[in-house]
Amino acid sequence: MADQIFPKGMFIKRNPKVPDFVIGKISIKIEDFIPFMQQHDNNGWINIEVLKKRADGSPYLVLDTWKPNQQANTQSNQQAESGFEQQYELPSDDIAF
Repeated sequence: MADQIFPKGMFIKRNPKVPDFVIGKISIKIEDFIPFMQQHDNNGWINIEVLKKRADGSPYLVLDTWKPNQQANTQSNQQAESGFEQQYELPSDDIAF
């Protein structure tokens, strides 16, 4: 597992007095968070995960750094398409229209 990157200027707080369906409140310090967003920009997006600590179940935030493997996705899509074509290949004279 890669080192976790905690968002600078973004915090989640849990209030024990609220109902269970309220996970927490996120606070953002704009002055700190904007440079963090610019540093980790991914085509205009960043993804933040809300996770629970194992020790006490309290929430915390981590930058989601996962990126799809483009080459693997392209190869698997090509294999799936060729398999579909082989399985359902119809002669051209069987087309009803």
